[in-house]
Amino acid sequence: MSSPMHSIQSIQHDCEILIIQNLYVLLDRYERDPDYTFVDMKFKAFDGTEFPESPDGQRTIYSKDVLYGIIQGRALEALAGHINWLPNATTLSSDEKEVLFSRTRSVLEETTDSLEALRATGNGHVYFMMPKDRCIPLQINDDGSVVPWEDLDMSSSNVTDIFYAKGLLAAAHCLGRDDLLKTADALFRQTVTDILNNTIVIDRQVMDPKNPVEHVPGRCSYAYRMLALGGVAMAIDAGLGEFYIKSAQQMINDNINVCMNTGQYDHLQENDYLEYLNEDDLQPWQDDQGRIWCDPGHALEFIGLAMKAIIVMASKSSADSEILDQLRQVTSAHFIPVFTHIYKLGYTPDVGGICKSYNLADRCVNNADMPWWNLPETIRAAAELIAFFPDADHSALHAVIAQCHENYMSHYAIAERQYIPIQTRDVTGAPVDIIPAMPDADPLYHTGLSLIDTLNLLR
Repeated sequence: MSSPMHSIQSIQHDCEILIIQNLYVLLDRYERDPDYTFVDMKFKAFDGTEFPESPDGQRTIYSKDVLYGIIQGRALEALAGHINWLPNATTLSSDEKEVLFSRTRSVLEETTDSLEALRATGNGHVYFMMPKDRCIPLQINDDGSVVPWEDLDMSSSNVTDIFYAKGLLAAAHCLGRDDLLKTADALFRQTVTDILNNTIVIDRQVMDPKNPVEHVPGRCSYAYRMLALGGVAMAIDAGLGEFYIKSAQQMINDNINVCMNTGQYDHLQENDYLEYLNEDDLQPWQDDQGRIWCDPGHALEFIGLAMKAIIVMASKSSADSEILDQLRQVTSAHFIPVFTHIYKLGYTPDVGGICKSYNLADRCVNNADMPWWNLPETIRAAAELIAFFPDADHSALHAVIAQCHENYMSHYAIAERQYIPIQTRDVTGAPVDIIPAMPDADPLYHTGLSLIDTLNLLR
């Protein structure tokens, strides 16, 4: 049998170049405007052009005045992750590492302080869209303008709080700021509690009609458990206590028991993975067309983030051995079969990508658009499965890593634009100018952090 990490070693050089060049883009854009102390990824990934200015000065989704809390939170987590990884980069000289480290740390410190000052002007939450000078939620009006969202439920944590709280936690831990770490810990604990109590508020706005992320009465999603797992892994790594270890166990088991079809849904195929559930009985949710939704990227991302939490847990001598043994047992039984099944459902071999959604009722693709983010997330998940289950058959996992890497480098990463990826391709493989979630380009979160975690497995 070949070395269990040979497929990662074969892509290491490409991954490092991509990570570093993407980082230069973020740093260069930040440093060009000293008065704008937030991460600025406000350009169109489709063609690299800057967002248009509103001719009448009206606030729009592209305005520099409009901050996306998810983007800023992801940026904090990504910057911290890149700082932690830079000393291990093999393609940089010592001098290059030192300069990049200093620049990245400076951006992380300034952005963190700016965001915390902004959050202090509100009620403790951050929002999907908010002005850069006052922490209030914004929404898209019928005419496309952006206006205050006056009736948003603020009684509980919202989806954006997930990304911001774990980003703040990553930043505080990376920067060694104990007081800020306590603040981030309190914020993230409350957010995790609200997720597990199913009281999380959906504050996202729909920007692609084919990606309906708004609240639908009677429909719930366990994706928020998945989204928080990366932060839970960081909290465990930071030694923040048993709460996060038990939360990781519950989040992973909840997704396995409810979202993965391990035999409980006899009208679905074994190893199917549900994106949405009925709120009342946690059975598969069907829309008004009878579709049962699966987001292959989310399913694969869940496996990757769950494995990240388990791998971190296994590295801690203080981790509860009974919890770790239970998670090892249940994931060894289900994760590789679900991974290979879902990848086969979502992967489009003719053009090289993973579809956005699949209809489990009619066994057909629901949204054939192929976003960039699910490829590096899938690489991370496959690499973690190889590393954590050394006695399993890895042949399919190696093939997935090779396919996803080749497709990402050939069809998404644009060398002329420092490997910043286009966001979406259609069923023919052509780039499409749509907004999958937010207009801003990814602040090194999906690609950078996924590939850094992958490369760290070599150490």
